[in-house]
Amino acid sequence: MNTFSTRRFFSAPPAAVFAAIQDGERLARWWGPAGFANRFAVFEFRPQGRWIFTMVGPDGREYPNESVFASVVPDRLVVIRHVCAPHFQLTIALEAEGSGTLLRWYQAFDDPAVAAAVREGVPGVLGIHLEGPFLSPTRKGVHNAEKFRQIDSKALELLTSLKNAKTLVTLAPEMTTPDMIGKLTKAGVIVAAGHTNATYDDIITAYQYGLTGFTHLFNAMSPLAAREPGVVGAALSNPDSYCGIIVDARHVHPQTLKLALRCKPHDRFMLVTDGLANVGTNNDSFKLLNATIRIKNGVYVDENGTLAGSALDMRQAVRNAMAHLGVDLYQALIMASAAPARFLGLGHEYGAIVKGFRASFVIADDDLNVRETWIDGVAAI
Repeated sequence: MNTFSTRRFFSAPPAAVFAAIQDGERLARWWGPAGFANRFAVFEFRPQGRWIFTMVGPDGREYPNESVFASVVPDRLVVIRHVCAPHFQLTIALEAEGSGTLLRWYQAFDDPAVAAAVREGVPGVLGIHLEGPFLSPTRKGVHNAEKFRQIDSKALELLTSLKNAKTLVTLAPEMTTPDMIGKLTKAGVIVAAGHTNATYDDIITAYQYGLTGFTHLFNAMSPLAAREPGVVGAALSNPDSYCGIIVDARHVHPQTLKLALRCKPHDRFMLVTDGLANVGTNNDSFKLLNATIRIKNGVYVDENGTLAGSALDMRQAVRNAMAHLGVDLYQALIMASAAPARFLGLGHEYGAIVKGFRASFVIADDDLNVRETWIDGVAAI
């Protein structure tokens, strides 16, 4: 089922309800989820008229929308075709019921997968991370360079299409333009540098257009050198940027990470697992991009020994941070929770157990074995 429907009764005649839709100024005040605001750029309320506007979330994130009024029947019907991703058709039907109006709302998505995601509302999933395909062939890792591409207008539309969750894109800044990075970040996309051979100056410019993070610091990026600080140098010299780190003693030497921690505040480092599909299972191999990926010494590698990911889970990442980097439990937990929450713009909801935040947390014993997981106040295990 790709269609969702709801209904609501209003103590007003159909003409009054229709007027609240027809008037752009009034519509802007109530359209969308609670807490959102709207800026209408074009509002042509007539058949085949355009409707272009931006929804602004409580956190300031902007959600561009473009639609066409496919049908308008005064006091009875409005059909809206959403012409940017995600594509859907919205039908608003008004029916007199006594002295009031019964409003029926039907939303039909073109893509069954989008409809399923909306319907199921998977708990704990805050958004998506796209690591590619806008990467550098020079620093490709196990990615298939034949699939790499530039960010064109269609890619921009796709990358900015997720409206109710976070979108994080890892890209190589030298493979696109500062202006394109700016378009992504202005649309609410979080941009991180990774799998990149960019220069120090490339990253400094990208900062100015909204780049805020780095994916698996030190791995698959130009290193810090005497005459060229590279991506690593640009990451460590900026106290405000966020750096994901894989603390498995294989991707990066622990001493290298300890040096990094001396360059900027600890709460700007994020523990990441870089885990692949088999983490937490007894399987030691699987297929990825037609290649066999196997676990070896705690990491996943392809047939050539190229690193493909880590066998870490977050519990072990916290343990390793304490054991290898010399941080205490409090600091390690900030790196595992509060820091990534702030990076995603969710620091006002996640990353701490305080009044007003979402009740998403784990209960662990003294050895950090997870005993319970809670997601939005509901016990998961």
